Amino acid sequence: MIITLRSSVSSDERAQLMALLCRLTGNQQNITLTRIDGYEVIVLDGSQFDEQAGPLLKQQAAVERLIPVKTPYKLVSKVFKPESSRVVVGNALGGTPVTIGGAVDSVVSPVVIAGPCAVENREQLLTTARAVKAVGAQVLRGGAFKPRTSPYQFQGLGVEGLHLLAEAREVTGLPVITEVMEPGLVETVAQYADILQI
Repeated sequence: MIITLRSSVSSDERAQLMALLCRLTGNQQNITLTRIDGYEVIVLDGSQFDEQAGPLLKQQAAVERLIPVKTPYKLVSKVFKPESSRVVVGNALGGTPVTIGGAVDSVVSPVVIAGPCAVENREQLLTTARAVKAVGAQVLRGGAFKPRTSPYQFQGLGVEGLHLLAEAREVTGLPVITEVMEPGLVETVAQYADILQI
């Protein structure tokens, strides 16, 4: 269940609601308080809770709306947020801006992301980048770091691969996406990629 709180909720009303939810669930770990699109919401894990507590929760001063959600992916459910999300990528690092998601005239257009599994060398990447742009892809993907089960297999070019992805963006105007293999690489990869794949 997702509970949307009133925009003018007081801290006392919020605390009363949280205390009630703790009593009803018996476990504070099942309760997540967060802010989404300007709304303060509480996400409750456990669908068995929905019907039993609905009438009692509707009486609480802090509650604006109750949204029963049976799926395990509550926060990204269309029940909670029926409108499409829009994300604009590119441009900050020099690529052509691309809008992912959202609808234009009620039509959601897919964004094509294409490129090699691994960035192997400059010629391979630039040839591929030009080809995927020519056939209409809007984002270039390529693995600079490659997860492998064997230390004897190609692990990717690493930072050199990131430099090549940045060059491909410069040549084609396509924003780039690449995978981040460990938390310590986030800042480095973010200097070169428009989208970080986790």
